[in-house]
Amino acid sequence: MKKIIGLLMLLVAFTACEGPMGPEGPMGPAGPAGSGDGVVEGWRNITFTIKSEDWQLIYNMDGDPYYMYEFQWDELTDYVYEEGIVLGYLFTQVGDIETMTPLPYVLHRQDANGVPWTETYTYDVSPGYVAFYATYSDFKVQERPATMDFRVSILW
Repeated sequence: MKKIIGLLMLLVAFTACEGPMGPEGPMGPAGPAGSGDGVVEGWRNITFTIKSEDWQLIYNMDGDPYYMYEFQWDELTDYVYEEGIVLGYLFTQVGDIETMTPLPYVLHRQDANGVPWTETYTYDVSPGYVAFYATYSDFKVQERPATMDFRVSILW
């Protein structure tokens, strides 16, 4: 019996101990400009729509064509660019079902003759800007990309 009481006392002693609260830790880094008292705000989502007629035909240094459109986005600050996370998505529609697909989005297609080609959507960011790209594996750019909706999420 003494052994059981001794074990119970040891169990209570080791599970019921609570010491004083330690000192408060240091404040985290300041958020983006305008965030107030240094409290990190968290995240933002924004949807960008590019109309078919607004896609710009661009040629890279090798002369290969692609489509591009760039938006100015002031919330994508230097702080968010250097310390945060940026995630891009493309909204797609299959029948009545809308989905949000992470970028890059690669779609394999065939022309009327059964010749395969690939359509790829990507994005890039820099402080203050987000740009979207549409490239075709066969470089046929006679047909502009359709009107597209993209979402970009920033976390900091």
